[in-house]
Amino acid sequence: MQLNDEVREFFANYCRTFEAFDTQALSAFFSYPVLFTRADAVKPQTMIASTHDYVSTIAPLLQAYSDLGVGSAKLVALTTIELAPSLLVAVVDWEVIATNGDVLYGHRASYTLVRADNWRIAAIAVDELPKLQTALHAHSSTSGRGR
Repeated sequence: MQLNDEVREFFANYCRTFEAFDTQALSAFFSYPVLFTRADAVKPQTMIASTHDYVSTIAPLLQAYSDLGVGSAKLVALTTIELAPSLLVAVVDWEVIATNGDVLYGHRASYTLVRADNWRIAAIAVDELPKLQTALHAHSSTSGRGR
């Protein structure tokens, strides 16, 4: 199997697990400690030390997805840079899709992947937070709140 095919399969499994909102299963995609860097001026970086820490850290994101009516995501583009046979950077363009099939927003994430037995995420850099917040604001404005 070619490297891009392996990485694409990894992200397809990661995406399906996100869609199931299964925090324990999601935690298995990571190599701890994991560095999360995001578009957030207040707290741009978070180091996640363990599965337990990951589960508590990801819970608000999954709640926001639930509130927004996220049903799935689509990997739109994938670029990989192989640094070594067991180390690569993957840049993924995602579309976040509502349960009715509408695209809610798109975002980009950069993943540092390491391979021991399987690929695992060692670091993530994402631009999703402002896009998620905009989508949540638009959703709450049209969901009938405050009428």
